[in-house]
Amino acid sequence: MFSGRMKGELPVSLCTSDKFEASTCYSYSCKSNDSAYSGCYSQTCQARNQDGRKEEEKTTLVNEKSLETLSAAYHLALVTVLPALFIGLSLFLLCTKLWFISAGYWIYVYVDKKVLETSRRGGRRFECVRSSALTRLYCQYFPISVTKTADLNPKQNYIISYHPHGIMATGVLGGFGTTHSGFETKYPGIKASILTLNINLLWPFTRDYGLALGCCDVDKESIDWLLTKQGRGNAIVIVPGGAEEALEARPGSHTIILRKRKGFVKMAIKYGAPLVPAYAFGETDLWNQFPNPPGSFVRTVQSFLKGILTFSPPLFYGRGPFNIRFGPLPYRKPINIVIGSPLPLVSHFDPSQDQIDDLHALYVDSICKLFEQHKTKYGISEDTQLTVL
Repeated sequence: MFSGRMKGELPVSLCTSDKFEASTCYSYSCKSNDSAYSGCYSQTCQARNQDGRKEEEKTTLVNEKSLETLSAAYHLALVTVLPALFIGLSLFLLCTKLWFISAGYWIYVYVDKKVLETSRRGGRRFECVRSSALTRLYCQYFPISVTKTADLNPKQNYIISYHPHGIMATGVLGGFGTTHSGFETKYPGIKASILTLNINLLWPFTRDYGLALGCCDVDKESIDWLLTKQGRGNAIVIVPGGAEEALEARPGSHTIILRKRKGFVKMAIKYGAPLVPAYAFGETDLWNQFPNPPGSFVRTVQSFLKGILTFSPPLFYGRGPFNIRFGPLPYRKPINIVIGSPLPLVSHFDPSQDQIDDLHALYVDSICKLFEQHKTKYGISEDTQLTVL
């Protein structure tokens, strides 16, 4: 049939074999004098090779998604089950011949926190951790991104106020604690430090990982150090709504606790650090929360525990691994952090209550405007309003 095939040419069956890639097949078939033979079988090999590449890309995508899920599970465990497991392990080791490992670690924590005061003096960040594959996969899981609306002067220090808290302030860690959200490229010369509850920087290993990402204690001493003793170009990131706001988080809700939160405003005036509003669209869509309206038994118990633990215990649920519909993992919902313009202020070391109230009112107005200007871009209806409690 293919009389034009030259002596020594590979047979047709070998040319169409899966062992040969398209380029190899094509080079042999080009020796044929039969153009129909050459074109037919080169196209066949190329088609099979394309199918192979598509299958390989599909497998790679599945593997990448699985790694993203593992990363999300790891970061969830860091603030839920791992602290208890590490404490249990340390207590167990104290009763064995390896007691010195546990004792040595707690001595290190005591010296590092109480003597050196690392978490109050700028922390101990490691860029290799902030830019690692682990944090990249975590940001890709949702994904987490930062939108810039105005420049920040690297010769100035700032206080970035993040809303809403959500269940775990997930966007804060990915947006400002890693290099994968785009913050550092969009705001060159600005170094962000996340301020978190002191208890979060006490648990074994969770403390070290948090410090590596740039977390510090959220107290007066820490703020004073970051805004006065580390030069310029620093931005401390706080979440004013805190534990109380976490109890309001559920998909579709846009409620922030801000009316009586004025401590961060006083700090801004005292240190001459302009306030920068930031709203994370999608932060409250990551988990569902069991009903807990104000005044209910569930909310009463949560508020009582919050007073003891300093953090709220929301009853939440999301998705599970392997596409299971119910579980502890957050849903794959994008978190879009929109950072607004810095608010002008007049620095005063001991601001009056009127000065604090005036700037606070200006800030509340600015976060509402930021929400209004960008809500429709992220699927929120025009008639939805931001509720400020």
